[in-house]
Amino acid sequence: MTPSTPPKGIEQLVEKEVSALSPDLHAQWMSISVVPARLTSDVVLLARRDSRVLGYDEAEEEFGTGELDGAGKLRDWGTWGERLAWALPHL
Repeated sequence: MTPSTPPKGIEQLVEKEVSALSPDLHAQWMSISVVPARLTSDVVLLARRDSRVLGYDEAEEEFGTGELDGAGKLRDWGTWGERLAWALPHL
């Protein structure tokens, strides 16, 4: 992860998306969400389950999932669209 902090707007976006989650997805989110942190210059980490991560791709303006390798590098990143609910099941 890079030391730069994510933009303030990401917190508002995430709050809006979390409020729209179904009860089941909301419960899942509450157990895996983390304090937002920058993974790459474009991707902000939002949730983690072991080596699997969920983030927001600022360049694509979409939520996505990937995996952190042993060195903490993001691998196998793919986006699922502009809704958190669309990406969360892929984590």
